[in-house]
Amino acid sequence: MSYFVGTAKKFKVNDIRGLQIHFNREAAIKSNEDIDLSLSGENYDLSSWNETQTFKNRWKHIIKTGHNNKNTIRKDAVGTVSIVVTSDRAFFDNLSAEETRKYFEVSYKVLNDYFGEKNVISAMVHMDETTPHMHYAVVPLTKDGRLSAKEVVNRDFLTKLQDIMPENLQDAGFDIERGIKGSKRTHLSVQDFKATFPDNSYKKQQEIMYAKRDEIEKELTSLLSDTSSIQKEIEKDLIELGNKISSLSGKMVYGYFPEEIKREIDIVLHKIVDKTPILEELLKSHRQAFGQIVYNSEDEAKEAVVKMEKWEKAFFSPGKGQDTRKHNRIIRCALEMARNEKVHARKQEYKNNLHKEATYSLLFSLTKILETDGWRSCNYGIADLRTKKKIKQRKKDILRESREM
Repeated sequence: MSYFVGTAKKFKVNDIRGLQIHFNREAAIKSNEDIDLSLSGENYDLSSWNETQTFKNRWKHIIKTGHNNKNTIRKDAVGTVSIVVTSDRAFFDNLSAEETRKYFEVSYKVLNDYFGEKNVISAMVHMDETTPHMHYAVVPLTKDGRLSAKEVVNRDFLTKLQDIMPENLQDAGFDIERGIKGSKRTHLSVQDFKATFPDNSYKKQQEIMYAKRDEIEKELTSLLSDTSSIQKEIEKDLIELGNKISSLSGKMVYGYFPEEIKREIDIVLHKIVDKTPILEELLKSHRQAFGQIVYNSEDEAKEAVVKMEKWEKAFFSPGKGQDTRKHNRIIRCALEMARNEKVHARKQEYKNNLHKEATYSLLFSLTKILETDGWRSCNYGIADLRTKKKIKQRKKDILRESREM
């Protein structure tokens, strides 16, 4: 089940120019590695403003027509509020481009009903990051024309947003739920997150993570240099797949493809895992994880096998709402290789280097996904089995105790 996600952040008047740069991708954003600038052309603004008008001019127009002019606006005052609307990645992977747009259009309308469309600076939908999301920037004017973010965007509003938005999205046909009511979870900035680790233990954890990543990277580099035949086989499969996919229309995402193309992508993933020792070893280790549990009966052993098969099926052939990052990564790599074949047809050495780099990047990504998400899924399965085992044992104990009484 997917949940509606909505967060609000306040910005001062002097920050409005920075919002425009970020929303419209007017400069390279080095702090966010998830942005793929090649996809930035798919971003769109749902507001009615002419795109040639700057955010600062839009803000000035809203203030001129809506502010009561009784109080002078300080430069350090909160001039706008940005509300980010989204859900999880798996939710959007199973929507078409039209359905995704409809999701944000419904959200845009709900927010307009509260703030008033005349006070909106921008409603930019970003499709060039890992998960589609909308930045709804609005001037927080009260009904009597005062600029007051504290009054307009308060705790009651945030609670109301979490209640009303999912209801409207459900009415529009989306399978979305409200977030957990009363949850104590809070959003932390990177700096605040680091601060939660005492004695610089965050840095120690980071060093361990980087060391492990470097180790995997060395293994992959060694693999690609020592086993060029495996690399060539993988490249061949990817180029063939890329040529097929490039002839299709629509969004180049696993969830949007017809079933026969999905099966071909699944087969390519199987081949890559089978031909790559690192991936094959990781998969074996996940299978063995289930076998390390001590069972009381043969039925529990069968249940463990069923759970493992279910996880493996979701890994290679994900269904609706399941993780498709591996498959989307293969799609991007396949399209890139197919394009290189056409663009650099006569430059064989240059083309080989591009293919090698793309293959390495793909294998590195798949290794990270299989290492982290694979273990997490297996551990959940094991924990679930152990919980059932404890419950079953507890029932036996209660039954025995009642007989003894």
